[in-house]
Amino acid sequence: NTVNTVNTVQLDLFKTTTTLSNAINQFLDSMVGVVSPATINWYQRRLPFLVAYFNDCDIRLITHAKLCSWRASLVTRENRYTDHPNKPPVPGRLSPYTVHSYVRAARRLFRWVQAAGLIKDNPAAGLQPPRLPTRTPRK
Repeated sequence: NTVNTVNTVQLDLFKTTTTLSNAINQFLDSMVGVVSPATINWYQRRLPFLVAYFNDCDIRLITHAKLCSWRASLVTRENRYTDHPNKPPVPGRLSPYTVHSYVRAARRLFRWVQAAGLIKDNPAAGLQPPRLPTRTPRK
C-alpha cells in the first residue's frame, strides 16, 4: 500500500540524525530557483547564529524552550559583530530589528524542516519575535 510505504519512509526519516547545519543547507538548497538570490543570502546571514548557539546538534534535540533561550541570548548580548567576518566586535546590544530578523529566519527554517519531514513537531511554532519600536511617520 502506497500510504503505508510513505508512512514508513517518514518514520525512517525521524530515526536518522540531521544536524542543524545540514538542515540549513537543505533549506537553502530548496530555495534555489524559487526565491531571489538576495532572499537566500538574507537567510545565509542569519541562520548561522542558530548553529553557533546549538553547537550544530541534531535538529530533533531543539525544543521550544531552547529556542526561547536562544532568543533571550540574542536580546541580552553585550557585543555586536562578534561573529562578523569584516568588523571588529563593538560593545552594545543587538537592535530589536536584528533579533526580530533572526527569529523570523529560525521560524521559517523550522516550518520548512517540519514540512520536509525531518522533524515531527515544529519547536519554533509560537516563538515570538521581540516587539519592534513604533516608528514615527516621515513628513
